[in-house]
Amino acid sequence: MLVLIADGDSEFLDLERRFLSQCGHDVLIADDGLECASVLRDFSPDMVVLDCGLLWGGSDGIVVRMLEDPRLSQTPVILVADVDPRARYKDIAEWMLIGWLRKPFGMNEFLAQITNQLPSCKLPNRRRAVPKFGTFQGVEQ
Repeated sequence: MLVLIADGDSEFLDLERRFLSQCGHDVLIADDGLECASVLRDFSPDMVVLDCGLLWGGSDGIVVRMLEDPRLSQTPVILVADVDPRARYKDIAEWMLIGWLRKPFGMNEFLAQITNQLPSCKLPNRRRAVPKFGTFQGVEQ
């Protein structure tokens, strides 16, 4: 499965990327809203993990952009925030938001949120071309 993680905390972003990669997922990363929008222009991830505090475009702007793009409008999103963010998105895309995680969270909770929310996660992952945007494929040595 191809997962895009957009988070402004570079250390946590790297930890999330390495963990999901080691669990067999292909991972794209973005550390701000502009980079996230750029990645979404070029790729159609199976899921997006989106930090609500994302700078330069914000999570609201990313969700709206995804809704406007037919390739992305059905892509499930897991929000990451300090407090429950669902009310903030109620009128935008409540159906698109399949879960949320409160920071800080453990990696097992992170993986469970992804695999429990999207049945296709349990199927063998599909390999795709991985872009240059600080991405990683496979297990780090």
